[in-house]
Amino acid sequence: MATRNLATRAAVALVRHPFAPETVTAVQAYLADAGQALTSYAQLQTLPSEDVRARIAELTRGGRSGEACS
Repeated sequence: MATRNLATRAAVALVRHPFAPETVTAVQAYLADAGQALTSYAQLQTLPSEDVRARIAELTRGGRSGEACS
């Protein structure tokens, strides 16, 4: 999630102020974190779909005895 937030900030900065120093900083922050995100994504791709679905269901319940998160 953190990498996604960094990517969003970098993308917004590239659109609004593509040549500003703050944009360079935002892109650098994203790139510094992207390697870990790519590794996590590659690991996710190796899991059986049943495991992924079960984990998603678990996360969306949010520990509230079967209630879906809003």
